[in-house]
Amino acid sequence: MNSHRFLFLTLISVVFISGLTQGILLPLLSILLEERGVSASLNGLNASVLYFGIIVSATIAEKVLYHTGYKPMMHFGLLPTAILIFLFPVFTSYSVWMVFRFCMGLTGNILHYATVVWLTNIAPPDKRGRYLSAYGFSFGLGFAIGPLLTQLRHISDATPFIVSGVLTLVSVIPVLKLVNHTPQLKTENSDDQSQSVRLTRVLGLAWFAFLPTFGYGFLETAMSGSLPVFMVRHGFSGVETSTMLTVFFSAGLITQLPLGWLSDRIGRKKTLIIGFVGGISGFILSVSQPPDYMMMLIGFGISGASLGSIYSLGISYLVDCIPKHLLPAGNTLGSVTFSLGSLLGPLCSGIFIQEAAGYHFSWILVFTFTLLLLGFWCGKKVN
Repeated sequence: MNSHRFLFLTLISVVFISGLTQGILLPLLSILLEERGVSASLNGLNASVLYFGIIVSATIAEKVLYHTGYKPMMHFGLLPTAILIFLFPVFTSYSVWMVFRFCMGLTGNILHYATVVWLTNIAPPDKRGRYLSAYGFSFGLGFAIGPLLTQLRHISDATPFIVSGVLTLVSVIPVLKLVNHTPQLKTENSDDQSQSVRLTRVLGLAWFAFLPTFGYGFLETAMSGSLPVFMVRHGFSGVETSTMLTVFFSAGLITQLPLGWLSDRIGRKKTLIIGFVGGISGFILSVSQPPDYMMMLIGFGISGASLGSIYSLGISYLVDCIPKHLLPAGNTLGSVTFSLGSLLGPLCSGIFIQEAAGYHFSWILVFTFTLLLLGFWCGKKVN
């Protein structure tokens, strides 16, 4: 049997590699399509297809988990993903990349679903915020480093893909040593045996807990998929663009664990509200006409520090609001809402860049997060 520590470190390391891969591919593919003259809206559509795959896989992930257990799901998430990454520089047409991204959405969500449910189940209740913040920190660290590795393009366009694919294959090694576990479908109420009933119950108990997961998905893909387009069109260099993304996601890393600790002390909802307000304030600060690099760097740094934890905090808050036997269903809905946000992020921001060229990119984020804050504020936890 694996030690608790080895299991925890394996899950965290796998999530780090997954974040690194996404951090490389999202801006890299957007920049490559922009250089080919693809419109901002079509560029955003191509990025969004990944999240159609996530939504599709989310509908079956819970059933697969109960049937196979955690370890086979992680293998299925890692190995096909590595193969797809190697194929990107070989087949470079717009439509083929859409198919590849859809398939990566399927496999990537299978991986994340297995890791986050496994981690949630081994986390002590009084340390849940810190465990899931460590999860978020690991993913975020990879996601922050990823854009820097896009600069390997100076060797060749294929080099970042090769590095990403090799690292994904390497992450399979510690997973091979894990002992598989399969969660048991035990419910306090026989009516909860139906998946549709479990999903409906979770929504009824904690619909508001999914607004942060939706918001993080929207933010992550809008920043990675559309901000590079905005910056290229306003004359910023590739180095400035990758640095901006790295600063944004790195700022979230700095506050990830402190906010997780804070949420264990003062409550998840208060901490999330603080994050929403800080994020909106940073986006407003980043606005200038014409766009100013330093103002954007400072503003996005503040927003990244404030919002970098909202996914893990949202999942932690969800766990606080629902019975333990509903956790797999809750994580399914967490994947779906994150995917919906991720789907809309590049689409809405891409259309905004194209149709509202005179406005700063940050305004689409200010509008979105103000609506999410109002909805989250109104949500009431059922006792």
